[in-house]
Amino acid sequence: MNNKGQMLIEAALILPFLFLLLFGIVDLSRYFYTLNSVCSAAGAGARAASLQVPPPTGVQSGQLSSPANSIERAISSNLFTYINLDEVTYDLTITDSSGNVVTRAAQSGDQITVTVRWPKFTMITPLISRMIPADATGAASMRYE
Repeated sequence: MNNKGQMLIEAALILPFLFLLLFGIVDLSRYFYTLNSVCSAAGAGARAASLQVPPPTGVQSGQLSSPANSIERAISSNLFTYINLDEVTYDLTITDSSGNVVTRAAQSGDQITVTVRWPKFTMITPLISRMIPADATGAASMRYE
């Protein structure tokens, strides 16, 4: 009795699922690696903003194509190198002790929130890409001292 044909058919049925599982694990690892980088960059930006003198003002948004201030430099230096800085945006908001967004300069006790967004993350596994969002977003808040 020859089992070579049976083994070939079994392998042909099982290998696509094994490859999907393997590449799915690689894709999810890349996504969480990127998400960790973006969250770390948001934390660094919030830390830089909470220590900035003169204090940051109001609501700020921008791109990191050419970091101009200490907050943008802190964010860009904490992103992993394969992330294109031209595609990264950030938002900075200041809220007072009652939770209201303010447009004035930050004062002691105000909460500074930095949100960093990279919308160009792409998955290589088709099935996994339908379950995970295409953008990596991280946010961090710190109190202005």
